[in-house]
Amino acid sequence: MSAIVHQLNPYDSHGARRFAWLLAFVQKLEIDATLNQNPIRLADPRPVEQVVQQSRAALAGLGPYVMQPVLPLPDELKIPAEGIRSRDVFHREYDAKFDVAFGMVALDSLISPQPLADLDYIHQLTSSLSSELDLTRDFEFAFPEGTIPEPAVVANTVTFATHAPNIYVAPIPTYRLVPGGYEVIVRAESKPNYLFVAELGGRLILVNGVHHVLALIRAGRTHAPAVIRQASMLQELGLGQTTILNHLGDARPPLVKDFFGPSAVAVLRRAMGTTTQIVVQSGQATFPIDGFLG
Repeated sequence: MSAIVHQLNPYDSHGARRFAWLLAFVQKLEIDATLNQNPIRLADPRPVEQVVQQSRAALAGLGPYVMQPVLPLPDELKIPAEGIRSRDVFHREYDAKFDVAFGMVALDSLISPQPLADLDYIHQLTSSLSSELDLTRDFEFAFPEGTIPEPAVVANTVTFATHAPNIYVAPIPTYRLVPGGYEVIVRAESKPNYLFVAELGGRLILVNGVHHVLALIRAGRTHAPAVIRQASMLQELGLGQTTILNHLGDARPPLVKDFFGPSAVAVLRRAMGTTTQIVVQSGQATFPIDGFLG
């Protein structure tokens, strides 16, 4: 007697995650590549061209970009900010690379560096925020101290399994002396996930933290603390290759808040996980030393 197997549709409400897509700012070539090379489907059953046209029509009715000034941190956040500065990851990833400062940024002024946002993740983040303004807790939310799960070691491979690609592996190993030899060390850690903003030509570009900003907006916040740097050109920011970046200088660039606006398009993305692997290999070779050592 054969059993009847019910397969879960990976793109229904139970098997997929809900995303918002800023299609009005994305070129047709990238839209086509995203839909054909990724586990993503439009929630709207209409042809893609009609969905894109509707998104662009909604965008046309929005006003021009206006950058609100960055405000200084409130006094009660200055000591927590010094605590963030003392973290090793802050020194390595921010202080050592840029001239940075802390400030309060207007969430409505932040330009998005990416066209997709995970609405389910935003909902999860929002649930961790207080319904009332709490500067101290909001500061901790804006500067989380990352953790990663314990890996599994199988043969010469170390594997981390996470929900998102949030693990950074240092490309250059280090070593330390131990009894009888040396211990070779490869560092794996959570990628820094601080709210990071760049001011470029009178505009505030959110370099990192889109989902956290959207959770703060959903929770009713108008401003949030962030690490801020000055930039002279877009290429300094290392934001990748998405065509949304072509619109950062437009009269109405893509804003983070647009993910909750009328121009955003609902999409379903198959639930995915990420593995990060470190493979340990060694080798030996022989070579003639005649005349080499002197």
